[in-house]
Amino acid sequence: MVVRDSVSWNTVICGYSQLGLFKDSINLFRQMVNEFTPDLLTITSVLRACAHLQDLGLARYVHDYMKRSAFQFDTMANNILIDMYAKCGNLLASQEVFDHMECRDAVSWNSLINSYFLNGCSDEGFNLFKGMKSSMKPDSVSYVMILSNSTQLADVDKGKMIHCDTVKLGFNLDVIVNNALVDIYAKCGKIKDSLLVFENMEVRDVVTWNTVIAACIHYDDCSLGLRMIRRMRNEGVMPDVATMLGILPVCSLFAAKQQGKEIHGCILRLGFHSDVPVGNALIEMYSSCGSLENSIRVFEHMRKKDVVTWTSMISAYGTYGDGVKAVRTFAEMEATGVLPDHLAFLAVIFSCSHSGLVEEGMAYFNRMKNCKLEPRIEHFACVVDLLSRCGLLAQAEDFIHSMPMKADASIWGSLLSACRASGDTDIAARVSEQIIQLNSNDTGYHVLVSNVYAALGKWDQVRRIRKCMQAKGLTKDPGFSWMEIQKKV
Repeated sequence: MVVRDSVSWNTVICGYSQLGLFKDSINLFRQMVNEFTPDLLTITSVLRACAHLQDLGLARYVHDYMKRSAFQFDTMANNILIDMYAKCGNLLASQEVFDHMECRDAVSWNSLINSYFLNGCSDEGFNLFKGMKSSMKPDSVSYVMILSNSTQLADVDKGKMIHCDTVKLGFNLDVIVNNALVDIYAKCGKIKDSLLVFENMEVRDVVTWNTVIAACIHYDDCSLGLRMIRRMRNEGVMPDVATMLGILPVCSLFAAKQQGKEIHGCILRLGFHSDVPVGNALIEMYSSCGSLENSIRVFEHMRKKDVVTWTSMISAYGTYGDGVKAVRTFAEMEATGVLPDHLAFLAVIFSCSHSGLVEEGMAYFNRMKNCKLEPRIEHFACVVDLLSRCGLLAQAEDFIHSMPMKADASIWGSLLSACRASGDTDIAARVSEQIIQLNSNDTGYHVLVSNVYAALGKWDQVRRIRKCMQAKGLTKDPGFSWMEIQKKV
C-alpha cells in the first residue's frame, strides 16, 4: 500500500495476532506507534500476543505505551494486562495493575484470581475470591474457575462449599457450572454425588454427557458408561469428537464389537472419520474386539497419520502375534518421516516379544539412544519378557542385573513366570527371593512365588508366603469376564 492510515495498521496487526503470528504483530505495533494511534482492539490484540509469547520485555513495552496514553484507564485493556503478566510469570505486576484500576468488573476479579491459580498460589486465589464476594456478585465464570482449581487439587470440601454458594445464588440452573460440579465430584471420588448433580440438571449439553461418561470410565463402571451413551442418543444430543473419544475406550475395554461398529457408523455419518485421534481410537477398539482386519482397514483409509496412529497399528499386529508385519510397519513409519517416540519403541519391542523375534527386539531397544530416547523401566521390562518367552532365562537375569534402575516386581515376575513354565528351579529360587525382598503388595506375585515354592517342594517357604499375605490382608481376587450378547454387555 502506498498510503496507510491507522485503520490499515490496526487491521493488519489484529489479523496477524488472530493468525498466531504474534511476533509479527508486535513488530508492526512498534512501527505503527511512531506515526499513528492504535485503537482499543489493536491494544488488546497486542496484549494477547504478548501473553502467548510469554515475553515479559514485550509485555512491559506495551504496558509503558498504555501508561502514556488514555488506555491505562480502560477496564478491558487492564483486564487483559492482568492476564498477560500472569502468563509471563509476573504475579506482582498483575496485582499492581489490579490495585491501580479505578473501575473493576467481574472480569477484573476473575483475571486476578486466575493469575494466582496459574502461578500455583491456590490459597491466595481463593482468599481473593472471598474478597470478590464482599465487593460484588461473582459470575458463572468465577465459580467454574474456582471449581476447576479445586478439581486439580482434589479438594472436594471446597467443591462442596462452592456448590452451596451456587445453589444460594441461583447458578444451579447454569449448565457450565453444573458441568464443573459433575467433574469435581467424579474426580474427587464422589461418583454418587456426581451422578446426583447430573440427574438433577434440567438442561444438559454435550459437555455434560462427555463429563459423566468419562466419570463412569474413570471409576471402572463401564456398564453405566454404556447406558449413559444410550441415554444420550435417546435424548437426541448430538455427540462431538470428545464423545467419540470417550465412548470408544469403553467398547475396547468390554470388547463390545457390535456397539463399536455402530459408533463407527455414527462417526462416518457425522464426518469425524478424518479426525486423527478418532481414527487412532478406532484402530485400538477393533484390535481389542478381535477384528484386526477392521483395524487395518481404518489405518489404510486414514489420510493423515501421526506417531500414535502408527504405534496403534504396530501394537495391533503385536497383539495378534504378527511381529513381522509390526516390524515392517515400524519401518514404513520411519520412511514417511514420522519420528518414533517411547511408546512406538515399546510397541515394536512388545511385538517382537510375542513373535519370538529376539534379535530384532534387542536391536530396537539398542536403537533408542540413537534416537535420543532413554529407555524407561517399561522398555527394560519388555526386553526381559522378550528374552524370557524365548527361553533365554540366564540372559534375562543378567539383563535385569545390568539395568541402570532397580527392577520392580513386574520385571522379576515376568522372569519367574517363564522359569515356572520351563522348570528352571535354580533361577526360579533366586528370582522368588528378589520378589519377596521387594515387599510388594501385589497379590498375584505372592501367589506366583508361593506356587513356585510349592513346585520346588519348599513347603516352609509356602507357609511363610501365605502368612505374609494374611498379615498384609492380601486375598486373591476372583476372575471375571465381560461378554457382548445381543448388543448388551
